[in-house]
Amino acid sequence: MKKISLILFLFQIVFLSCDNINDENNCQPETTLSKWESEKEIMLEFNEAAQRNHYQVANGNKLVFNYIHVGAQCDDIIDDEWAEVLIFQIENDIEEFEFVDDEILTTNCFYFQNGAWAFGTQQNVKKGFIRGEKISVNTWEINVNIETNTINQDEPIRNIEFEGKFTN
Repeated sequence: MKKISLILFLFQIVFLSCDNINDENNCQPETTLSKWESEKEIMLEFNEAAQRNHYQVANGNKLVFNYIHVGAQCDDIIDDEWAEVLIFQIENDIEEFEFVDDEILTTNCFYFQNGAWAFGTQQNVKKGFIRGEKISVNTWEINVNIETNTINQDEPIRNIEFEGKFTN
């Protein structure tokens, strides 16, 4: 009986070791896409049935900033894909800005997660700050430190913090 247990144990070690080697070779690392678009606008509509805001990016006359953080993904792991997205807008004619707390509402800023276990619920933001400065024709330096508003009591408040260059 001890020999069988030892043999099973050794087989497990060998198979787990092989799996770990393969895991490293078939995984894509986390990535972040930070971009801005001109002549866009975030449309805000209150959904009566769901009792929450619904946001949609459409053609317009503002600058819209998209921060998309995609988690690592491995070919042999089911349902490991996820992403988080933060989107906000500013007026077309400004080259530097800072929005703090309730001022963030003027940017129609919203956050959501996508993935196998995230349901894409859009959350508005009204606490923290969003700062930016245009550093070239195609590039903005953006600094964000915000908290999301929860829709359901069992949802955690999320703190989103990043600094980086947004290009178009």
